[in-house]
Amino acid sequence: MTDSQRVYTKVLKTLKKLMPTHKQGHVVTLAMMISGIVLSGKAHLSAMSLEIPHPAKPKSLENECDAG
Repeated sequence: MTDSQRVYTKVLKTLKKLMPTHKQGHVVTLAMMISGIVLSGKAHLSAMSLEIPHPAKPKSLENECDAG
């Protein structure tokens, strides 16, 4: 497991505990954004998307965050 996967997993588990009544899609998106900021050190979607451990292409993740 890579560092980015560890950070994402920990953030997601914590958010699920803190936000049990929220939609899972929203919790997952928030976990991706927090992980991206922590790992990249930047709040730019292009930088964040490069750090998220997800099978989607970084540009697709960036577009998904823009639409949300």
